[in-house]
Amino acid sequence: MIPRIPPALLVMLGSASLYGVKYLLDKTERKALTGSPEQAEQAKRHLRYVKNSGRLAAGSLAVYAGYYAYRSIQERPTPSSVTKEEADFHDNQYSNRDNTYKKNVSSIEEKRRLDEEARLKKLQQEYIK
Repeated sequence: MIPRIPPALLVMLGSASLYGVKYLLDKTERKALTGSPEQAEQAKRHLRYVKNSGRLAAGSLAVYAGYYAYRSIQERPTPSSVTKEEADFHDNQYSNRDNTYKKNVSSIEEKRRLDEEARLKKLQQEYIK
């Protein structure tokens, strides 16, 4: 699993590693050029592969930075990450459920009251007869 590192830090880490590899290759290229022509050709080819892999790494870092930004925008804040500006989110998070519960309770109480009144009328009618 890829750790959640901010994209700026990833870019700095990637560019530092690329420049470090480039520095090492530049040092070894001089030695390779003093050897046989086959070694020099191999060193140039290796340098080209490293440059291409560096470009690929930079591209994948850019894609990951875009994905990180997209995901941070799309994620919904949770009560544990609420700041003072977003405090109304936590207050209103369960308001719909609470309103529905209050309506249900009031309708149940009304139904119960009407049933009791109907039973009372029935008992009164039986008692009067």
